[in-house]
Amino acid sequence: MHRKELQRPSGLVAARSARPQPRASRLSYGDYSRIIAAASLCLLIVGCTGADAGHDTAGWVPPGEERLSLVSAARPDQWRAVRYADDWQAEEYARVRSPGLQLEYLYVTADPGNPVSLDSSFDLARAVGLFRRNQVGVAGWGSLGQVEKPGGTLSYRPYRLGNHACFGFEGDLDWRGEDPLGRPSEILLGYGCTDAGTLSPTRIEAILDGIGIRRVVTSAQLPSLPSAETALDFARGKADADRGLASFPLLLAQHYTLADADEAW
Repeated sequence: MHRKELQRPSGLVAARSARPQPRASRLSYGDYSRIIAAASLCLLIVGCTGADAGHDTAGWVPPGEERLSLVSAARPDQWRAVRYADDWQAEEYARVRSPGLQLEYLYVTADPGNPVSLDSSFDLARAVGLFRRNQVGVAGWGSLGQVEKPGGTLSYRPYRLGNHACFGFEGDLDWRGEDPLGRPSEILLGYGCTDAGTLSPTRIEAILDGIGIRRVVTSAQLPSLPSAETALDFARGKADADRGLASFPLLLAQHYTLADADEAW
């Protein structure tokens, strides 16, 4: 199955190469020379961009403008978030502290004003492993549990990380649009840890019950954030080897067309 991939922004995040098209005829050596020369010139002139390349920004999210709300057992006393946004998606990474609890999460939404969905497939082990703190030492996975949220389900599993009792969570939270492949338009994943000896399912579910999603808006409606390289460094854990994401942003958005339904069969 062939999927039509979005052209990536050309600003903060490097663009991917466009899918090659079938060749009509074999190129001569002279043709190759001219193509290489043109490509080299193109790279010298700030990079080649196609039509409708979009724009991207990444910056600090002002307090109160986070895309999630945390209440009840997850009410934070410290919360710092970074948001990446382009024409097709928004990604919010954050670190949260409340008494006896530390959380990191990644919330991603496809832009509702465009025919895009999120090409994602995360199990809990993979979702937890996206965060640098969990790339070494995760052990003792517990039983799978679920919490129903408006629009979808969050799955969770407890685990041990050294002396810390932790849990990972992930879920597809909405399926807007008409993607014939059934891919989600919102996902949430993350983990939480406490210094306490154990985290009971009741405690974990109370924390996840307290996570709410603010109304989804288009990328154009999101409050404009001043671009900040320090925000990207924070999300990628440049100053903290055991915090942040191994990769940010994930750039999961994919265009869909009704023709994808035929290709899926």
